[in-house]
Amino acid sequence: MMPVLAQIGDRLGLSGASEPPMTFVNRKTGAEVHWSFIDQETGEHVNPADLEIKEGPGADELVRWRLSYGENRHKVQVDDAAGSERTDGLGSGSYS
Repeated sequence: MMPVLAQIGDRLGLSGASEPPMTFVNRKTGAEVHWSFIDQETGEHVNPADLEIKEGPGADELVRWRLSYGENRHKVQVDDAAGSERTDGLGSGSYS
């Protein structure tokens, strides 16, 4: 749902950016995905689990920070799920 709301906001110019601040891409192909999760290169439906959010041409520092925070959070969750030993001083457990 978030990608659709973001794209509606982009069309309405709600972010104030001249270009969309984020793009949604298929993790497998890197192609942009719009509205109903359709890969713009292959025309195939994309599973939401295969979506990745990348900064768009209108991204500002806040959007970049939010996206980097999400990447770091995802990495911690993946490391924890794999049972990796933490080396960053954050201990262990779930960081959601």
